[in-house]
Order: sequence, then structure tokens, then C-alpha cells
Amino acid sequence: VHPARDRARRARRPLVVRRPRPQPPADGAAAPCRASEGPLSDGESHRPRSRRPQPVGRGGQDSSRALPGPSPPPHPAYAMAGLHSVHGDGVSDQFFHLLWSKDELNFGPTINIPDTVIFKFGQAVAWYFTGVDGKLKKKNKQNLVNVRIEEAFTRHVIGSDIVAYYISTETDDAGDVSNTSIEYFDRKAFHDFLYNRWKEHSGLLQRFIEPKGTQNSLVRAIWSPKVCLLERRQNNKQLHDTRYGLYERAVTYEGPEYFSAAAPLRGSILPSQVQRICENVVSHIAEVSFQKQCICRMVLNFKVDAKDRIWLLWSSSLRLTSEMTGGEDGLGGRRTAAPLNIDSIVKLPSHVKLEDRVSHSDQGKALTAQETCLSCAGKHPKDQFHPVAYKNIISHFEHVISLLTADSRFRSGGVGAWPPDPTVVMAA
Repeated sequence: VHPARDRARRARRPLVVRRPRPQPPADGAAAPCRASEGPLSDGESHRPRSRRPQPVGRGGQDSSRALPGPSPPPHPAYAMAGLHSVHGDGVSDQFFHLLWSKDELNFGPTINIPDTVIFKFGQAVAWYFTGVDGKLKKKNKQNLVNVRIEEAFTRHVIGSDIVAYYISTETDDAGDVSNTSIEYFDRKAFHDFLYNRWKEHSGLLQRFIEPKGTQNSLVRAIWSPKVCLLERRQNNKQLHDTRYGLYERAVTYEGPEYFSAAAPLRGSILPSQVQRICENVVSHIAEVSFQKQCICRMVLNFKVDAKDRIWLLWSSSLRLTSEMTGGEDGLGGRRTAAPLNIDSIVKLPSHVKLEDRVSHSDQGKALTAQETCLSCAGKHPKDQFHPVAYKNIISHFEHVISLLTADSRFRSGGVGAWPPDPTVVMAA
């Protein structure tokens, strides 16, 4: 090739420069920016290249580029929903845990709940309360000590000597609730309960809320999706009349009927507010449990204070939609679920004996004599006995014998033991 002709051909050919391959950045160094495709004219800008849509998994994460490693922990309420169900009768501590749990948007119901301490295996395990913003909160474990509990519970005591009450739950061998009792405390009894008494049964300790008016009262709501029934029970004694004992001035549904009376609920504001609270509770529990625990019926207990604030105390009976639908009973039939229990679940302990009389001195109280009942062979205070006609005793005895005769166990064993089972006596 002629040298002059070769130089002319090279001058006419455009110059092509090969760009070097970018090296990976070192640790801590910034990644190199992508070079532009070429010079831009006036009013022209680079457009980002269109990318194919990548598959996206749950939670907005790119499933094709997911990094290996453990998955994020589930929601605390969702994790607990499959382990502990609120379905059943009795006071449930899981009910407070679900109310405290936040939904996916970190929201919770605006509700008033007094200071509530959950006891399990003799120790305080959780402390729920309502903050100044009206949201349900939970104390740190460092605050679950007797000194902090006593300080918080006795701080708001104004006029009444009742400080708190403890609702204990006894379970049988199968794990079902067999007995639920309530105990009221003044300052001295409350101090002894915290420091010197072993909590044999699990339960909840709740601060006593001063009621509106001079008599202790309780509002019970029976809620279902289509109806909400409200009833109020008011104690007959004045709350500040210390001539009577604590229980005589505090009992409502848990005590004998002659110590309290049904009080009317006037107006439409209080019923509408209680119904709204019930609906918020049901929707929140269904939301935080991811629709695993949908309440279809429940019984809640409320109290109204002097500032017309509504306080949710506890739930005594809850029914879930999944449990009410029933299932196979193993014989090809459908299993029927237990209906909602609208009776008073919480009772007084057996050692508490109410006295409907005035006592001006605690030291001068005379002990009530104990007598043996001829029917049940049990010892009871003398003032609890009432005269009964012989014909009523004979008819009752004949009814008991007829029930025992109809019992297959009694007929197979011959002569039964006396006194009979208490359930037979109550049925007669």
C-alpha cells in the first residue's frame, strides 16, 4: 500500500476509542456513575432505560433479589393468636394483651382501663394502663415490683378506703376455668397482699375506680353484632360509710342480690358510648389477630367515674365466630358450641361472710356462731339460717331421691352416700 494513500484513508475514518471496563469499587468507596451515551443537544435529556417489572413478594420485597437470612418476626399479636384464645368464660389476661397490641399502622383503640397487673405463678408478669393520650400502654419489666405497684395504686385514692381488688382464676385438670373470685383491699390489706401473701392462683390486680355518686355501681354490657344490652347494678350501702365492711359497700353482681339493686340507665349518650367502645374492641382484636379471633358475642363490665369517663374493667364471657360455628363431633354430626354466659362469673371467696348490720368498732365485732345444716351437713353462720316448713323439707327430700334413682351410677351402686353431690341438691 502506498504510504500517502494510507495516511489519507486514515484521516477520513472516524477515530474509535475503546473505553476501559470499570473496576469494582473498593470497600467504602462510592460506585462509579454511568457515563452518558453522548453529547446532549439543547432541550434534550437522557431518559432512563425501561426495565422489565420484577416479581414482588409479600410486604413489597423483591422476591427475585431477596437476600438470604431469617425472615422478619411476625406481629406479636399474630404470634399469640394461635396460642391463646380469648374464647371462653372467666377473666382473660389475653384480652388485655390484644387490646394493647398495635395494628399494622401502629394504631390502637382509645379506651380507659385502670392500672391492671397480671399475676402468673405468684409473680407480676404484665402491667397495663391508660396513658395521658388515651391509648393503652404497658409498663416495662423494671416497674413490676411491689414498691412501684403500691405507689401507683395508692396515689389516686381520694375518699374511699378501697384501694384495689384481685380477681383470681382457678382451673381444673383439663385447664378449664372452675372458679373465679374477687377480693377487695384497703391500704393495709393491699400491702399485706403484695409483700406477705403468696398468689396461689393466677389473676389480675386492678385499681379501684371511684364511682359516680355515693354508691358503688357497675355497668354490664352484653354485646352482639345486632344488639347491645346494658344493665346497671348499684350497691345499697354508702361507699364512705365505714360502719360497714369493705365487701358490704363494694359488692354488686358478685354478692347476694339483697346487697344491691338494679338501677336504670337513663338517656342515650351512655348506651351509645358503651356500644361504640364494644365495637372498637371487637374490630381491633380482629385486626391485630389477622382475623384469627373474631368476637361474635361478649360480656364486658364498665364503670363510670365522677368525671363521666367510662372505664373498661374486665370481660367475663367471650365467644368467637370460629368456635360458634362448631365442627365435626366424631360421629358424623355437628358439634354445638356453648352459648354466651350472661350470669355473674365472678363470685366472692368462700371465707368472706357478709353481715348486713352496723358495726361501730372493728375490735368489738362479735364472731357469728356456726351451726350445722341438716340438709347439706355443712357449717354456716347462724344468722344465715331461715325457718322452713316440714312439707317443703319432705318434698325436697323426695325430689332428691328421685334424681338419685334416675342416675345410672346410683342405681348400679345400690345405696348412695349421704349427703349427695351438691349439684344434685341444687338441681332439686
